[in-house]
Amino acid sequence: LAGRFRIGPQGYEVRDSRLRIGDSVADGKGLLDTTVTPPRLEASLRAEQVQLDDFDFRTWSPFETKAGPPTQLTVQEARAAASAGSETVQALLSPQALGRQDALVTLAVDRVLSGADRLGDGRLTARVQNGRAEFGPVTVNIPGGSALMSLAYAPEADGVQVAARIGI
Repeated sequence: LAGRFRIGPQGYEVRDSRLRIGDSVADGKGLLDTTVTPPRLEASLRAEQVQLDDFDFRTWSPFETKAGPPTQLTVQEARAAASAGSETVQALLSPQALGRQDALVTLAVDRVLSGADRLGDGRLTARVQNGRAEFGPVTVNIPGGSALMSLAYAPEADGVQVAARIGI
């Protein structure tokens, strides 16, 4: 990861950033505008090519792994663990937490490869603003077709608004 970092009148800025993993290279920029409340984060990345072979997922897991045999939980322990996890997610997605965020992230990839095979290309936009989280539009183009997706999440005092759209 390389880039030109500067502190300016608007806040913190990274220009001409470059992220390289193997043959996969993404160029971009970012700004954390501290002159507004809440501070606004804007980041964009563009990659001509992402080679999936550059990323070793064989030992990766989204879950914590522990050595030894799996731990057996009682029903009460499992409920308590699920409740704690639910409370964490609810706190992250609460109106208060989302209301303190203002962010826009964009990503564009011109070619996704697996070995010599071209899998496609895509674009995505993610935004958190005014207490609403939006993921999309996400555009995925593969040989034989395209998909356009979006997901929005807006918590309210007495419920949640969720909108999802997929077009193929």
